[in-house]
Amino acid sequence: MATTKTRTISGRVPVEVANALEADAADLGMSPGSLLRRMLEGRYGRRTAAENLPRAAGKTPSGAALVEFE
Repeated sequence: MATTKTRTISGRVPVEVANALEADAADLGMSPGSLLRRMLEGRYGRRTAAENLPRAAGKTPSGAALVEFE
């Protein structure tokens, strides 16, 4: 059986986004990290190469907070 490689990522999002993610996860009976992982896998899981992913501009919106989920 093949092992799936994983790594931890973090990013800055506005506090309202983090609060909404936590609320949606609670409604679904999931952890925020599990919900975020499912959303990202759904969006990028079909990509075959990392170079196909869009690169962020590197700018953080004002009022953003660092949010990390395991």
